[in-house]
Amino acid sequence: MSSTKEAGLIEKLRTWRRDANSLHQYEAAAFVGDKVLSITSSFFAKVVSDCTDDVSDAFWLAQTYFHIQSYARAHALLTKPSYLESSYDCRYLAALCLVSHLQA
Repeated sequence: MSSTKEAGLIEKLRTWRRDANSLHQYEAAAFVGDKVLSITSSFFAKVVSDCTDDVSDAFWLAQTYFHIQSYARAHALLTKPSYLESSYDCRYLAALCLVSHLQA
């Protein structure tokens, strides 16, 4: 698959994930978001194409996990050092997940 086709596929999956989130179909959004994160964080994606926005994809997936009250899962996803160091949004959501998990 060429890098332009792969980038187009990733954008379609991101659009699908965003639409599922906005329609409160969080299970579908989590499924698609997991696939997007797997693709964008893979070695192949970093070498072959320019689709390396995995911090944003991780945040979207963790936000979806938060909506379905999977706080521990979202926190585990966000606590990778590369996500915490590069994104204030990831830090905030990780802290919110931890507090929500302890309150549940």
